[in-house]
Amino acid sequence: MYAHKWALCCLITVTSFPAFAADANVEVLLQNSGVLPELMLREMKLELSSLMVPAGYEIHWRGTPASPAAISGDLVVVELRGSCVPPSDAILRSTVVQLGSSAVADGKVLPFSWVDCTELARMLEPHLAIEDQERRDLVYGRAIARVLAHELYHVLGHTLAHTETGLTKARFELSDLLDERTTFGSVAMAHLQLPLAPRQRGHNDP
Repeated sequence: MYAHKWALCCLITVTSFPAFAADANVEVLLQNSGVLPELMLREMKLELSSLMVPAGYEIHWRGTPASPAAISGDLVVVELRGSCVPPSDAILRSTVVQLGSSAVADGKVLPFSWVDCTELARMLEPHLAIEDQERRDLVYGRAIARVLAHELYHVLGHTLAHTETGLTKARFELSDLLDERTTFGSVAMAHLQLPLAPRQRGHNDP
């Protein structure tokens, strides 16, 4: 049974940017990806794709900035902050930590998100101390993807709201990050799929 440690996935306010346009193709510009071990990075990408594809979104990864003409879908900029490797002596400093956030302006969620690797590592490390390095990298990579999926739900679903259960609730429990499998709930799926409907109907449809 998991201890009751909480992690916030919330929103921050910044200056105004253009509104985000929904599209089935989403290009993620991942900043500081070089800080992740290869296995962890691969698992993060696999997990995020497995979460987003059922909602109608195909994730494409970019390691460097691109000109607008080179972007085939909508662009989300994601910053990995802090240390993305497990600490050798992790102590959870608080019962509530902030794992990630997305920018908001004029009541709209913007395509600028971040994940705090240091806080994520501190939260998970005590529960993975006995695992081998490969297993630890897999679990950390999967957990980063789940925090990022939470932020993409806000960005792509154009919503500030949280759900009561699952990856899109306001606070993560350890089980949300450590369970072998997880999915978006029906309410979150509806938010994610709603912006896709106009494009799926076509230009001539009512």
